[in-house]
Amino acid sequence: MEGIDIREMDESYCEDVIDLEEEIFGNSEYNHSWEQTKERLESPRFTCYGAFHKDELIGTLFIDNSFKSTKVRALECYIAPEYQRRGLSKKLMKQVEKYCKRNSNEGIFAIGSPEKEFLEKWLTSLGFERVGRSEYLYRGGREAIIYYKEVQRDD
Repeated sequence: MEGIDIREMDESYCEDVIDLEEEIFGNSEYNHSWEQTKERLESPRFTCYGAFHKDELIGTLFIDNSFKSTKVRALECYIAPEYQRRGLSKKLMKQVEKYCKRNSNEGIFAIGSPEKEFLEKWLTSLGFERVGRSEYLYRGGREAIIYYKEVQRDD
């Protein structure tokens, strides 16, 4: 998709992220509060990339880089409905791979619900492999599928 700019976001984008979540999910358990979103955008623990069309935020992908290992965890990836299925989530994930290369991270973990078949298709299309299950890593203590992708170095 032409005219898309991927950039790292800070707390000044808090309202844009909240608006995007509301557009996608309405009023649901998946929305984060203003305080949660601002905290994530300010914290060195998280990095957030945004996809912009002109100056409109149309997608986000948060990563958690707080692990004491050399891996990061891809968290939520949200794309505005009218921009879905155009490769934006793939562009955002490619930005996470660049982040990993710059910061000497070996790989990326992603976690998802077993009910979300589209998630597994998307992640495997990006080179992720299913590596396990856990009852404790998904919202509300529900079972989660764990995926992993090793990041190839440019050496």
